[in-house]
Amino acid sequence: MRAAGRGEIVTMSSVTALLGRTGNLHYVTSKAALIGFTRALAREVGIHNIRVNALILGAIHTPDEAIYGPQAEIDATVLALQSLKRRGLPNDVAGMVSFLVSDDASFITGQCLTGDGGWVMH
Repeated sequence: MRAAGRGEIVTMSSVTALLGRTGNLHYVTSKAALIGFTRALAREVGIHNIRVNALILGAIHTPDEAIYGPQAEIDATVLALQSLKRRGLPNDVAGMVSFLVSDDASFITGQCLTGDGGWVMH
């Protein structure tokens, strides 16, 4: 990225970094650390025209979440927490990443973009 004279990095955090979650100390801690990492790295590499931003994601519907129980129960739990009454999808995440690495976001660095359907509002 330095050699190219520019670059974009997008890290992936989680709403759990903002909310906490019982029984997930290791996960919550690592996702909170990514926010600090993103901001510190943005300061360090900005001089090289490298932008660093983070996504703070809510519950994105993927096949892997089946380990948490029946889909209908997962959906009901998640939707009760969100303002938007639809599940987030991988394409939603891809759209946020596409924006952050685009020229439309060329003056954005060290920021966190929350994609959670309105679960956590700051």
